[in-house]
Amino acid sequence: MGTYGFLKDACLSGNCAILSGEGREEMKRDALYYERPPIGEFTAELLELRASTEQEKRLVSQRLGRELSSLYTARLFPEGFYPEGGGQSADRGKVGEAELLYALEEKGEVLHYLDRELPPGTYPCRLDLDFRRRNTQSHSGEHIVSGIVHRRFGYHNVGFHMGKDGLLTIDFDGRITEEELRELEKLSNLAVWENHPVRILYPDREELSRLDYRSKKELSETVRLVEIEGVDLCACCGTQVEKSGEIGLIRLYSVTSRREGCRIEMRAGESALSDLIRKEEVLKRCAVSLSAKPLELEDALKRKQKEIFRKEGRIREQNERYFRMLSESLRRKRGEGGGSGSVLCHFERGFSEAELRELCNVLLESAGEEYVLLLEEREGATSEREEALSVGEEASSEPEREYFYILGSRKGDARAMQKILRERLSLRGGGTAEMVQGSLRCDPSELLSLFSSLENFSLL
Repeated sequence: MGTYGFLKDACLSGNCAILSGEGREEMKRDALYYERPPIGEFTAELLELRASTEQEKRLVSQRLGRELSSLYTARLFPEGFYPEGGGQSADRGKVGEAELLYALEEKGEVLHYLDRELPPGTYPCRLDLDFRRRNTQSHSGEHIVSGIVHRRFGYHNVGFHMGKDGLLTIDFDGRITEEELRELEKLSNLAVWENHPVRILYPDREELSRLDYRSKKELSETVRLVEIEGVDLCACCGTQVEKSGEIGLIRLYSVTSRREGCRIEMRAGESALSDLIRKEEVLKRCAVSLSAKPLELEDALKRKQKEIFRKEGRIREQNERYFRMLSESLRRKRGEGGGSGSVLCHFERGFSEAELRELCNVLLESAGEEYVLLLEEREGATSEREEALSVGEEASSEPEREYFYILGSRKGDARAMQKILRERLSLRGGGTAEMVQGSLRCDPSELLSLFSSLENFSLL
């Protein structure tokens, strides 16, 4: 039968209780991964190792967000790594020299997914205690928030997800306002600072029938309950802190409507603190750039915004004057024999895409051409290249350049003219019959050659 078979039989016979909990059909009451505080180093026997199936590879790859070329599935005893369940991520760690990538419980046994093959034997195992602590703080923090919401509003937690970066989402079957969210955050942190004991309970059926506990479904087996004294009582299979003070901090970021209920985004513990520090550093840098103290940043931003609006107003006025002057200049050039045709081509620089669209509209309305094509070389272009093209000088073969273009029309179909250009140039983009825009890539000589060869194009 072997060591594992004997111990497994012992578990099934009652020496190691198999129980139900929120998010998992079965779990071991005396599993090593439930020890508090967690055991960071232990020795485990490798009971079985095999190459993972393709289905397992896809599952683990999806969880990790990256493709895996090789993966091995192992059974260990004792089981000291928490398997994914109840909204909580699986533990990370090492088995000998192999990295534990993921763990999943199946039919009462934990399957450990390793990055390399190991020979039979006994191995030192190391739990990533930092990762476990963050997950445990987050999970216990979620219990506090859900418990307070349930007691205050009577709402039920109908969905819980713990992201890779520590961001949690909780779905409730009722609505919560922004004002109520701020109050919940205060009450949640008060429950943390009061340092309530967090107990793990295994009531029998008679005791269970008398308890008012949270659960998403009916549980028939022995139930594992997590009690945060005076705050929450919930069926749960996850890891928990020993006292609520270990969580340290709870932040509730947002509440959004979702179907008939709402979703809260939150962080707890080290994840909340790290996020707070990152944001504070950003605020400090912003304050320095605006020559303001962090708490005066809002007023400084308002002043800067007014200043930007004034500058943008002056720029718009100057652009309008320039566009009118340019339109008159191009009209005079056409009248002096500087070009003819139904398509006016013109190069510009230093304008945004929105400003180029405005210029295109001005030229279409005032110059009288059937089409207007505006081009602006992307960053890295030199004025000499543009000048060479604009005066018709021959350009030597040069590396390809990328141009932003806008092609507009009031009398024809800009998309039809775009199709003609696409046959000759490496051109991308789209739009409407009145205006199309996009990018094209070519060397300057190729562009000049094209415009010179087309009868209806006038380069000004």
